[in-house]
Amino acid sequence: MSIMTPQENVTYKQYWLTDYSAWDGVQDFWEDFSSDRLLEPFSFSDGIDIEAKHIGVRGKQKYCSLGIPATLNPGEEKEFTFILTWYFPNRIKSWFGDDSKYNHETPIVRNYYSKLFKDAWDVGKYVIKNYSRLENETRKFHNALFSSTLPHYVIDAVASNITVLRSNTCIWLEDGTMIAWEGCHDKTGSCFGTCTHVWNYAQTVAYLFSFS
Repeated sequence: MSIMTPQENVTYKQYWLTDYSAWDGVQDFWEDFSSDRLLEPFSFSDGIDIEAKHIGVRGKQKYCSLGIPATLNPGEEKEFTFILTWYFPNRIKSWFGDDSKYNHETPIVRNYYSKLFKDAWDVGKYVIKNYSRLENETRKFHNALFSSTLPHYVIDAVASNITVLRSNTCIWLEDGTMIAWEGCHDKTGSCFGTCTHVWNYAQTVAYLFSFS
């Protein structure tokens, strides 16, 4: 994952101290920030076991901080833009929703966006470069749907259910194949894959994203 901003004047801490006591990172961050309301890129203890600090507890926890310095007068408003992106190119090649049946030797398949981006940072750069276009096109779609003459209950049903296309329920594979779960649990797909008797996702995609 990555967090970034199009602002030029920023303050950041590249990584938090995480591999010692549970509160060392918080203490380090607060002492740094409270001293001058800015952040130093690295920890106060750069000379102590940099590998441990960078990897974090059990190699899983990594923290950073990003800020935009600004001074506001009473009653003044200001907008700050942060871009949070992620990149998980691989998924287990499975049929059942329960991924506990699989291990590190289980084959994987790749998501389609793995062909478009290299990592989360690459995704973030794309978002920043195309931010205005993406926002405008999203608002056009929203306005076209919600200003239509369809009954309000139809609009509600359509708007509520098309979000499934952009959820973990739907899977767009590297070769262009689109498949899906019946639904999703917190960490796994629900039931068997691609069961069109439950919902007609294929028709939804065809109507929303028609190709000639």
